[in-house]
Amino acid sequence: MAVFGTARTAVELAELYKETNRDTKALEVLNQTVLIHSTNALLHHSLALTYWRTQQVSQSITHMRQALEIEPQNAQYAYLLGLMLVENEPKKALTLFESAYIQQGNPQYLYSLCEAQLAATEQAKNCLTQLGKYYPETVITALSNKYPTTRNFNENNK
Repeated sequence: MAVFGTARTAVELAELYKETNRDTKALEVLNQTVLIHSTNALLHHSLALTYWRTQQVSQSITHMRQALEIEPQNAQYAYLLGLMLVENEPKKALTLFESAYIQQGNPQYLYSLCEAQLAATEQAKNCLTQLGKYYPETVITALSNKYPTTRNFNENNK
């Protein structure tokens, strides 16, 4: 078993393995290293993405949760966990998207928040109005039209 001095070294090696479609080897390196560096958020993030890539969803979510628990102010971790949870835990995903957007103000995070609100048939008018500051009306209309409960958004907003 190879032992890496830093979690970053292991993550970088795992990235090389992933680039050559050797995900199993990447998981070996990351799992060995997490035993030593269990409080390293970057390591859990890399494990989460590698498990996601290999369609091991449960393990992916577990590690993304751990990354976010270690670094709760990391908007990217919140956003990615939201994406992982949006189908099975939509309310939690909404909270994560909102947190990510508040922390960083990234329009992509806001877009996901609005889409999750629409999918959950929650009131999304304010979110869509805010989104209109970043995206053209055609994008807002297309997003709204994906969900029948919000078809009147554009009519109400004129």
